[in-house]
Amino acid sequence: MIPFPYSYPCVGSGIMPLVAASNIFDTRADVIAATLTGEIGGSVLQLADVFVMPDYLFLNGYSQKIDRIAIQDYFNFFSKMG
Repeated sequence: MIPFPYSYPCVGSGIMPLVAASNIFDTRADVIAATLTGEIGGSVLQLADVFVMPDYLFLNGYSQKIDRIAIQDYFNFFSKMG
């Protein structure tokens, strides 16, 4: 867990605890979780590179909810290796 302090003009300040795990169970799967505390609001969750068909098709997931600033999010279920 890594704490990231933040301060943005006209938005506010606080701290964002970040937790990340990479190459889970000797695979390429990664998990990232974060939450923003303070004036912004927050939460972020990402699941990446979970292979459905090894070396061809994998699953990615992403979610984010932040109340005070606008962020455009993209969500991708399946990606084809290229």
